[in-house]
Amino acid sequence: MVTVELALSLIGLMLATMVGVWFLWVFGQQIRCVDTAREVARQLARGDDAAAQRAAAAAPAGSSVDSSRNGSEAVVTVRLSARPFAQLPAVPLQATAQVALEPGVA
Repeated sequence: MVTVELALSLIGLMLATMVGVWFLWVFGQQIRCVDTAREVARQLARGDDAAAQRAAAAAPAGSSVDSSRNGSEAVVTVRLSARPFAQLPAVPLQATAQVALEPGVA
């Protein structure tokens, strides 16, 4: 009887560990999206398009980086469909950053 209880406990522990790893991975991808959006927006606000492209290249794999200039702001949105395990559904992630343009940047 103890063997069955131990086996079920180990299965539960493994499932809890997998769920924890899944949440940590998704949270890490969200942080990477926020960092990318912030960095690209900063570089666009400075008027440095080459640095903005390098920052966008550091985005998580499979993400899309959309940038625009609305009046006196640089707006960047990073979108990603995160799928840590192939068997689980994708989690849509999005991060947006708005930064005021530096003086003299058109």
